[in-house]
Amino acid sequence: MNIFAKPHKKIGGKWIPQSVNKKYYNAIPAGGVNASIEDMSKVMRLLLGNFPSTLADSTISILTTPIIDTKVKYRYYKKWENFDKSYYGYGWRIHTFKDPTTGVSDTLIHHGGQVNNYRSEIAIDRKNGIAICVLFNSYTPLANTVIPKLLEIVKAIHK
Repeated sequence: MNIFAKPHKKIGGKWIPQSVNKKYYNAIPAGGVNASIEDMSKVMRLLLGNFPSTLADSTISILTTPIIDTKVKYRYYKKWENFDKSYYGYGWRIHTFKDPTTGVSDTLIHHGGQVNNYRSEIAIDRKNGIAICVLFNSYTPLANTVIPKLLEIVKAIHK
């Protein structure tokens, strides 16, 4: 039996379950992944380098190397505190953040997207060993700020 969170849409103040659009699964470039949060926790640990015999650190470095400088004029992550630049790597956005007082730069590996009334936000801070994956089953503006808010909370706890 397949159990999964159906996509939802807010209609007239009520959350209404929506059917999954089967056409999405025929769109190869969409690159959709059907995964539970448990599955994604394994992916996050893999990308943090916790399983070097499965995925070498050198491979992770290749996957997360900035390749294309991207224009971010209208992107939501441009509004994240201390945002500096954004690049595209192999399937990941690589954001740099610069502390205005120290000039120190940090890097965040990021991927966010929405399709079929599902929304996800994934971020990896390899330097600090932090990985975040938030999955939504509806559109929400919270997705635009959830990563920096969670990073702020985690970093405050680990000071």
